[in-house]
Amino acid sequence: MAAFPHEADFGVVAGPEELPPLESFSAGSKEYPERSATVVLQVPVLHESGWRLTGPGIRNEVRLSVPALGEGFPAQWERNRARFPRGVDLYLSCGDRLCGLPRTTRIEI
Repeated sequence: MAAFPHEADFGVVAGPEELPPLESFSAGSKEYPERSATVVLQVPVLHESGWRLTGPGIRNEVRLSVPALGEGFPAQWERNRARFPRGVDLYLSCGDRLCGLPRTTRIEI
């Protein structure tokens, strides 16, 4: 068990209000970007509308909205994505639904 987010290889966060800034998790290193943290975040709702998601593994585009993440999340995600090949991978969990956001995913509002 890690005492601080930057020490964790894997994080499970019970809700958006408990999510530390993504920058506080390990992004891996230039030599070993695959050693970055993977975070699973429980969210109250996932909507199939809103943000436009594109990137490797997504055919054309996918729409997603996660109101609980707040308006600042797309900017936080862009900072994470800009560190590629380093960066945090995020999974959003909502009941029996799971949405993966690899560090390569682009979010457009």
